[in-house]
Amino acid sequence: MSSSLQILELPVAAEFPPLMWFTQQRNSSLPELTIAKVITNFMSVHAQPTDIQAQFEATACIKCASPNCRSRIAGGCPLQNPMQTAHGLMTRGDWKTAFTHWNESNPLMEFMDACPAPCEGVCIAGVREPQPIGIRINEQALFARAVEQGWLKAPAPRYGEKNLSVGIVGSGPAGLAAAIVLRQAGATVHVFEKSDLFGGLCMEGVAPFHLEKSKVLDRIELMRSGGIHFHNSTNLGSEENPVNAKADGVSICVNKSGDQWVDCDYLIVAVGAKIPKDPFANYPGRRLNGIYHAMDFLVPICRREAGQADSVMDLNGHSVGVIGGGLTALDVRGSSIRMDRPVVELIRKPIPDPRPDWTTEPLDLEAVTAFGEGGEVKWGTRPTEFLDREGSGWITHVKTENILNEPPVEIPVTRLFLALGFHGPGNDSNSLPHQLGLSFGNNGMICVDPDFRTSHPRIFAVGDCVDQPDSPHKLIVTATQHGRDAANVIKAEQGLL
Repeated sequence: MSSSLQILELPVAAEFPPLMWFTQQRNSSLPELTIAKVITNFMSVHAQPTDIQAQFEATACIKCASPNCRSRIAGGCPLQNPMQTAHGLMTRGDWKTAFTHWNESNPLMEFMDACPAPCEGVCIAGVREPQPIGIRINEQALFARAVEQGWLKAPAPRYGEKNLSVGIVGSGPAGLAAAIVLRQAGATVHVFEKSDLFGGLCMEGVAPFHLEKSKVLDRIELMRSGGIHFHNSTNLGSEENPVNAKADGVSICVNKSGDQWVDCDYLIVAVGAKIPKDPFANYPGRRLNGIYHAMDFLVPICRREAGQADSVMDLNGHSVGVIGGGLTALDVRGSSIRMDRPVVELIRKPIPDPRPDWTTEPLDLEAVTAFGEGGEVKWGTRPTEFLDREGSGWITHVKTENILNEPPVEIPVTRLFLALGFHGPGNDSNSLPHQLGLSFGNNGMICVDPDFRTSHPRIFAVGDCVDQPDSPHKLIVTATQHGRDAANVIKAEQGLL
């Protein structure tokens, strides 16, 4: 990537909507990776645009009079990233200032490789032109340039150290975003992670071809160099790591001998949702061998790509099925294809309109891309029974019915993965939220107010573990927004900049 500033020259008559000129230029300029290339390994499927390609996208964006991309009401970016401002700076060649604006809004830009880009789903250009503005590829172009030019800095205090200590439980995007914002404000920040690896589902859940594990590892090291304290293999709430909630904060035991405690003025719970949903628990044949939850398959793959010596499930000789229509199901299907196995995905909802009404149903661009990789997709299909036709105790077929009332079909499957989302963080007597005395909703999620404050005034909860009606979709970008906004509430309460 060139480090020199480049200014994109446009035709004099180019006014928005640029239906003719921009359509021709953008269709020939957007970067692509061929399917034949990406399915041979677990490397990223995201191509890096050139400067000119990024500027084409930016210029088409800045003429827009209806920026639904950053509107939460319209279903756009939960972070409300300043796309038009940054794009305007990019067209003038001021990449550094563009990065500064974008990074101020989104402290984890590189994690958005795995974002399904709701901003693009509601982009006006996606309705009036063949495709929306490439907002995500421009975000990644800015981040790549920032790393190359040395603009990306460790999150050191901007106005000196402050007398404030914050503990964060969980190192997924919600926890990491909160840690960055609070450290920049001068707080002492401790991040506690139950796993031996940091990053939450970004490290141990999202397939490597959607988010390279090296990016997560690099982010952790950058944060550590900024003075953020990381504690792995620390299961807060357990006998080895008890937690005491007080009126003015929380005390946390950080070692097995019980003689090292950390006092925190605030605690942010970002433990994610841990209990996989299983609506088929009582279906005939559900207890057959060969039926797994998606994370049983994905976590070892992610850990292997992160340099761990984990053993990956062997699919050799098997026909793979996955039930679910979300991003996790796509990761399972994509991983199976990369292991050269036939795979079928069962999705309950009917086949979508390729040009949905953007005001009510944003186009799932990630799904559209993934469906081109291979495998079979059966829309409008739901399982009714899991079968063992060989008497071996292992699944051999899934019996399904179609929403169009077509005759039942038996689909041959010898390894079946359930990718149906997750319930809350768990509220048994050993769970951290239970020990902290936090309130739960009927759906098993932690109850919070609009500022993400729990029933304890010094404890906040963010990410997939909370009940937030305004953000029902469990996305990396949503979790990042939660962590950032909760941290800003603490900053305002303490009078920090």
